Amino acid sequence: GRLDKIRRYLQDKNKFIRDLEQKVGIDVNSNLSVYHAMDRRFGKNEYQLSELERKFIKPIYRMLEKSGITLEDIDLYLMAKHAAERNRVIAERNDEKVDYTTTSYAGMTNKEADDILNSFDNVTRGNLESIASLVYQMNNNALKKLLDSGRITEKDYNDTKDAYRFYVPLRTDNLDEDYYDLIKAEGRESMADSPLTFSIMQAQSAILSANANEVYQTVARFVRNVGQDFGDITEGVRMITKKNGGRTILVEDPAFNKDRGDLIFFKEDGVLKAIKIHKGANGMGELYAKAVTNRDNFRWGASVWGHISKLSRMFSQFRTQFVPTFFIRNTIADNVGLYQNLVAERGVVGAAKAAREITPLFWKSMPVLKQYFTNGIPDYQVDEPLEVTRLREALENGLLTGGGLAAEGFEGTNKKLKKYTARNKLKKATDAYVDAVSVVNSVGEYATRMAIYNFMRNEGKTVKEAYDEMRRAGKPKEEAKR
Repeated sequence: GRLDKIRRYLQDKNKFIRDLEQKVGIDVNSNLSVYHAMDRRFGKNEYQLSELERKFIKPIYRMLEKSGITLEDIDLYLMAKHAAERNRVIAERNDEKVDYTTTSYAGMTNKEADDILNSFDNVTRGNLESIASLVYQMNNNALKKLLDSGRITEKDYNDTKDAYRFYVPLRTDNLDEDYYDLIKAEGRESMADSPLTFSIMQAQSAILSANANEVYQTVARFVRNVGQDFGDITEGVRMITKKNGGRTILVEDPAFNKDRGDLIFFKEDGVLKAIKIHKGANGMGELYAKAVTNRDNFRWGASVWGHISKLSRMFSQFRTQFVPTFFIRNTIADNVGLYQNLVAERGVVGAAKAAREITPLFWKSMPVLKQYFTNGIPDYQVDEPLEVTRLREALENGLLTGGGLAAEGFEGTNKKLKKYTARNKLKKATDAYVDAVSVVNSVGEYATRMAIYNFMRNEGKTVKEAYDEMRRAGKPKEEAKR
């Protein structure tokens, strides 16, 4: 009934997916578990978005601020650096018998681009080049992410890398983040909007679309395992671009896909495929398809609850992230919940023994977490501490998430770039305070989770099994048993 729908939406929108998987004999730890894949997706998104911010976005912000270079200057420099190769590639692709050095396919001719590059003095140009090199690395990483997730082919990846050394997106619209792949440019005579802003957006969108694609690939494995009665997978679907409120989005071609049904689109090795879930499948087919693609089945409340969720997150930050005492309160609450669960599962003696092993793991995890939330996790080292290896393992598998990071649209990203480069001393001091308190509270929030995760891994549990125990660690014992 409607009451059950409200409960599911507020508590666990995907509970019925777990129920369905149990019904057909799929264990939550299996690589066929869509419930587990969806659960991990948000943690992977947050970790990868935070790594993107740590390695590229914040360093770019700081370099702009320190050098005094404006957003307009770096955008102009990025466009000018990319112009010559863009003009050449578009002319060759269109097989046009024109002098591409005097024709504009990038919003400027080669001469105009050279004039822009030569207009900067040596010091400014050196600073611009340092920022640009980070932008190129960020864009290359985004392209590799799409390749690794199966959204583009190896040929697409190699062709793009071979064609462009100084690639930046030259766009004036916002591509739907769910389907960020490679759309071949047709060339332009007008100047593009901010290439730096769009580079950040594309890098964020590559993460989101790649991780979503991995969930849909899990759906495909589930369908192939369960069989034709539940659904079928087809190739030969086709997408077309369409303008929608200033954005370019990819939609199904209505002339080609006549019998739509509830289709879940995904890619394998760059090939677009569709999963069609049969509506009557196990009594949950239609609901399953809508949940996996994030189309809520009771749309009457989706908008309202969306606004409530945003307000809830905002108030939650004021009660947690920005409050120094949250560290103490949250740590006590988590450990009380953990001990209750240990007693319920292992008895008083077993709980006491486990607690003696978990306590030193708690303290060992704190400096590692502090390093992560301050400067990110370091690259792998052969002789690194086990706690660092385990934290990386948990993060890369999407096992830790606080829901604090999300990709922003063009306006939000562009506004943040401009605001950061214009900060005064008071704003810098405020940001430093918030960052410091946030690090302390984040360490407190995750220390218990990582302690129980390490404890379970030490007992020989798999990553998925340790994750399941970690999730239940701070919950009341009645809920944890479910």
